Amino acid sequence: MGKHRRDEKDFHFDYYFFLRLADISRILFPRIEWATFFTFATLFFAIASEVLTFLSGMVPGRIYQALADKSKSEFWHIFLIGSIAYIGKCVLIALKSFTSWQLYLSWRKNAVIKLQQCYFKNHAYYKINNIDDYGIDNPDQRITQDTERMCNQLAINIMPSILIGPFVIAFYTYKTYVSTGGLGIAIIYGYFFVGAFINKFLMSPMVKWNARVEKAEGDFRYKHVSIRNNAESIALYEAEPFEQYECNRIFMILWWRQFKFMCWKLPNLFWQQFYDYYGGILSYAVQFIPILIIGIYDDLPVQDLGRIISNVSISRFMFCFKKLLS
Repeated sequence: MGKHRRDEKDFHFDYYFFLRLADISRILFPRIEWATFFTFATLFFAIASEVLTFLSGMVPGRIYQALADKSKSEFWHIFLIGSIAYIGKCVLIALKSFTSWQLYLSWRKNAVIKLQQCYFKNHAYYKINNIDDYGIDNPDQRITQDTERMCNQLAINIMPSILIGPFVIAFYTYKTYVSTGGLGIAIIYGYFFVGAFINKFLMSPMVKWNARVEKAEGDFRYKHVSIRNNAESIALYEAEPFEQYECNRIFMILWWRQFKFMCWKLPNLFWQQFYDYYGGILSYAVQFIPILIIGIYDDLPVQDLGRIISNVSISRFMFCFKKLLS
């Protein structure tokens, strides 16, 4: 292995993160090809799924009103529409998962081919592994495991939410404004920006320690690979005590880094859970504005008011922000 540099470069969730993401995007989208097609396909199925989510979210309120009115024909009509909507949503979720997985495969192919092209160009692999690693620890892990994780997270968990986010937020902003006015919008957006600020503050040390854990994982794995490749030499020189000591030492570095990472993650876990669960009750607090302050529903009968309260516009609005923050 090449010369290891003792100084470790720390990474943070900041301005440079987005610059690096822009550089990565040029690797993931080298030209108009399958990755572009599956990106738009994922966007299409995500939008269609959200439309059916809105329609199916109106079903419980309408069923509640039909039961309150004791209308059998209306109940079965809404039940049929709701069943079709739920079946359609399940189909669209499956298709969105399929296209996002194909997007992951396309991205991984583009990224791995580009990285291997750079790795074997101008004897870079020899320089990194035998002369000076240039701060690139465990290049085999970066090309295989880390690239797979990055493409998987981006394509399956992050990209669908980012693609659909602006459209869904704009739609539910309008629906919430119609029902609660500007004050309701201000409360929800204020809740999101406060949550985003605190989340960013809690994320920065986690990003740094996660990178350190990944490096230590690579060092520990590489140590055992070197023992496997040099097992005969170790046995001839009876170097088992030294190798055992080194394995334990490298593992303890990894163990302590995982421990410190979890200590930094604890406040973030609390905040994520608090933000998710408190957002649910806050959505009902926002409905307090039109019902009890403005009084725009004072003339409605109880069953109609129950249908309005059970509608999902405000709750879905909060859920969209929770997904973006997560």
